[in-house]
Amino acid sequence: MEYEKPKLRLIEGGLCDKTQAEKRFVSAFVTDTRLMGQLAMGIHWKILDHPEAEDLYQYFSFDAEECGLDNYKSVWDGNVDAMDHIRQTMIGPLGGQDVIISEKEARALFTEFYLKNKENGPTFRAGLHEYKFLIDEPVFLSEEEDHNLLVKMCKPIETVEELVNYYIMRMCAKDFKAAALLTDGEGLFDLFEEYPLVTLLKNSIQENEEGYLCHSLLDKDGYYDIVVTTVIVENMKVTSASRGSKMGISYQEAALMLSQPEFLTVYRIIVGPEEFEDRPLEFNYNVMVTEYANGRMYMAFNKDNSHVNNRVFKLSGDVFGLYFITYNGEFIVASQSKESIIKMERDLLHQDIGSFLLPTGKFEFQEPVLLQFANSDIDFFEEFLELITGDE
Repeated sequence: MEYEKPKLRLIEGGLCDKTQAEKRFVSAFVTDTRLMGQLAMGIHWKILDHPEAEDLYQYFSFDAEECGLDNYKSVWDGNVDAMDHIRQTMIGPLGGQDVIISEKEARALFTEFYLKNKENGPTFRAGLHEYKFLIDEPVFLSEEEDHNLLVKMCKPIETVEELVNYYIMRMCAKDFKAAALLTDGEGLFDLFEEYPLVTLLKNSIQENEEGYLCHSLLDKDGYYDIVVTTVIVENMKVTSASRGSKMGISYQEAALMLSQPEFLTVYRIIVGPEEFEDRPLEFNYNVMVTEYANGRMYMAFNKDNSHVNNRVFKLSGDVFGLYFITYNGEFIVASQSKESIIKMERDLLHQDIGSFLLPTGKFEFQEPVLLQFANSDIDFFEEFLELITGDE
């Protein structure tokens, strides 16, 4: 007797990946640093009906000038240490304040900068599986909604110096969207039309009978120009601007214009690497970490962007100081002022690792040298010092 083969239907089962689980929006914020050309956004989602996760915290870094979406970090279920690390290394260095935004605004902001990244390439893909749902459901704002969001992302302008420096900065970046907030409409045009996107390294402002005379040092892929402009301001808005002369200068001349003193203290680490690394290195500043061939650099940033509010603006003015730990047992701190280096030294002494540091030298230079040392192939600072001073 023959039996019919049963007709079976396969029903997919099992637990879906937590990244694919349904999410409910809880809150979002964006930093008010849009005028600096870089901003960060955080979104908190509640994970629904999944036993392996309850919350997802997403953090995005956006470059408004070129790259669009340029960094992404995530924290599942509110790991406080991980969130503090992201706050200190990714968000804090921007020097801004958090501004609460809606889910629609957050999704639209992601869409804008993801598409900018996709257009300019290469496409940023780190963590793609976690935010793919934002890509699959793009959101766009109306003109009024987009303007209101832009205002939220830009800190209020308090002085003419801030206004003029931000205006020149945005014009160098050809970021006319943000520049529009600084003008009355008449001052919105391509001030540096003969240039591609360039970086403003320094801007000096001098008031005269015509307005505000600016001497700007521009970096165009390693070539340097000084460009003169006059900016007219009325009622805290740029009403017009005009171009003056421009002059190409050498790398050495540009370095001289940007030079500033550097105060530097060298310590010898008197314990082995394992014992030293077991003790936490605590910073009272937001830091960016960079690996070099001879050590690890921690760049400490000021808590805000008040360096823009000066008659002489320098791009590097947001750096408070540098910590450099060499792979050969040296700990070096450096800063642009005596007050800052003293504060950095005191902060170290009040930490557990302070008992492991033996000071071996204090120096004052007329120009920065620590970054030169980090970029050299020399293992010990004393050897590097002998090289640059010619001492034997």
